[in-house]
Amino acid sequence: MSYTTEAKVENMFGVDITGGKSTALIDIIAAVKTFIDRYCGKTFEAVSEARYYDWCGERRIVVDSFVGNPTALEFLNPDGSVARTLTIGADEDYIIAPYNSDSSGLAEKYEIILTNKGWSGNTGWFYAGLPTGIKAIKLTASFGASTSVPADIQLVATKLAGLLSQENADGILKSITLGDYSATYDSIEGAARAMGVTEILDSYRDITI
Repeated sequence: MSYTTEAKVENMFGVDITGGKSTALIDIIAAVKTFIDRYCGKTFEAVSEARYYDWCGERRIVVDSFVGNPTALEFLNPDGSVARTLTIGADEDYIIAPYNSDSSGLAEKYEIILTNKGWSGNTGWFYAGLPTGIKAIKLTASFGASTSVPADIQLVATKLAGLLSQENADGILKSITLGDYSATYDSIEGAARAMGVTEILDSYRDITI
């Protein structure tokens, strides 16, 4: 899923993109999405899929960002078969964090925390029964920062796509005038800074200390 469309670019800049530039814009919109995702370190479309993680027996497990509750959390044997499927819930095997929430219930999560019941239990199965090692965890969830693209990310994508669609014939990004807008730049990130949109992207970046 793209973060903008040709129609949005045309409406924002008051231009009519036709012919070869219209064809090229498809690739540019895809490139803009890739740039935004890499710059922010996350994607803004939820993709439901299974991802695998190594496990060394720790109680708190950091995973890729996801929204909503996981569809399944499984611990796998070395041959890939399922050793145990865990159940979400404070009174069950695990919970998810950070604990913040929003009105939609789709705040971004990136941590699995094994509960006291799940961690020890009466049988101590976590120590005796769960496999550790490479790809010991299989998490199925909606990975991404949101189930719908935030409006400000759509705005950034539209601005960048419009700018990049008008690059010079030699392929080197230098300057552009679209309608009443003009800017000078030397790279995709330079274009983002020229348009003042990196401040928006910075607000979505996770800071690791």
